[in-house]
Amino acid sequence: MSTALGRVLIRLISLEDCPDSFGDQVTVSMNTQNPIEERDFKSRDPLQIGLRTTSLCP
Repeated sequence: MSTALGRVLIRLISLEDCPDSFGDQVTVSMNTQNPIEERDFKSRDPLQIGLRTTSLCP
């Protein structure tokens, strides 16, 4: 099986100088194949980030 003719479409969006919520807005608005719900962003919650950071072994 040859993959020499395969193509992959990518889109690069710079988040430089954008508001903090811009990345999440792009994720929601550009994802048309899989519904994204509020629960999908829970891992980005500051409390969850703190718990993850403090529970990692040194």
